Amino acid sequence: MERAVAHRQTGAYAAALAHLDEAESRLAAADAGGTEPDPASLARLVRERGETRRHLGQFEEAVTLLGQALGRAPGDPGTLVSRASAHLSLGRPELAVADLDQALGRRPDHFWALLKRARAHDSLGDRDAALADLARAAELAQDPALVIGERAEIHRRAGSTPPPSPPSARPSPQTPAISGRTGAAPWPTTPSATPRPPSPTSATP
Repeated sequence: MERAVAHRQTGAYAAALAHLDEAESRLAAADAGGTEPDPASLARLVRERGETRRHLGQFEEAVTLLGQALGRAPGDPGTLVSRASAHLSLGRPELAVADLDQALGRRPDHFWALLKRARAHDSLGDRDAALADLARAAELAQDPALVIGERAEIHRRAGSTPPPSPPSARPSPQTPAISGRTGAAPWPTTPSATPRPPSPTSATP
């Protein structure tokens, strides 16, 4: 299973599906041998299939598989966020909001759930709710640049100018970093030596 996840995260989706097939075969063999598969393992297997299909752009199949995973592990925040992403890709923001509401009910600090719900609210024309979710996401400080970009995009679609970013998100007015010396004083400079005339014996290139 771990190899399947690693392949998915690196974009090797065919390899990920192959490893998921192997994992499913092992679980089926264990079941046939009288060992009942772990429900959590089954739920994760189905979720990984759905997540991989989503990355392949097969959104309808992803929704179906992720729904099956939720049937085995009801209310799992990660699975709900994944299915919400598929709903957004299919142009179903209202279904995305429903899933993300559940996810945030269980994990109010889920950064990606807040970010995706902001997108869903914006798609539904609820700009205030979208900006409120982005404000909450910004407080988590997980990816400030991404939040700023999402906020700017919402204002761009609305034809308005975004407010200035909070001081913590703006570049520091200190001297630019040189060779990794963030916020440090500039490197000392030494006067350049006065050029000496070429030696009379030097050859001209």
